[in-house]
Amino acid sequence: MLPEGVDHLTDYWPVHPHTCDVWRGVRFPPQVATENSGDAAHFHYVHGAASVPDVEDWSHGEHWFTTSFKATFGGHAPTTWATPKGPVDGRIVTTCHGMGLAAGHIESFDDVYTLAATTPIDRHTSDHRATVWVPKVRGDGSDLDESIRDRWARQQSTQHVADFPVWENMTYIAKPPFAATEVRSFHALRRWIEGQYPTSGGAE
Repeated sequence: MLPEGVDHLTDYWPVHPHTCDVWRGVRFPPQVATENSGDAAHFHYVHGAASVPDVEDWSHGEHWFTTSFKATFGGHAPTTWATPKGPVDGRIVTTCHGMGLAAGHIESFDDVYTLAATTPIDRHTSDHRATVWVPKVRGDGSDLDESIRDRWARQQSTQHVADFPVWENMTYIAKPPFAATEVRSFHALRRWIEGQYPTSGGAE
């Protein structure tokens, strides 16, 4: 998940206990979290991004699906803790591995990696886990201290919590009216998701 050539022990802050969370018994299935990876608009309407990211690209193999969104970080203010030198044009790249495991890459002033895992407990509930890899060096080469590490961890944790009311109240629609900007990528994602489930029929 982390890029080749980096050492997660020396280049990134330790993830436990500062940058990982678990929520037990949440009321949504893994597919809901997987479909979230294709939803560009929700970054604006749910997470408060200044604008809706642009769907840049998507690709997939048998057991993985990657989406890439172009996004502007820090667009609300001249400077923020995450964009200290002003708004940054970057990307949000998410790769789903099978159903319920999503690896993310936030390409902004800081280069941050995430991993979310949704494990079904029964037909209606799951356990949801999230981990954030925060680098020890910022985009301008300065040290990234513990206070910024903790802000990244809190920011990512609250982003997950913001999704939960949406995910817990969604109704599955087989052929939904996708937004025009997302229709092609979402159709591809839905087809890939359908292929992750076993085909019907008993054992020979």
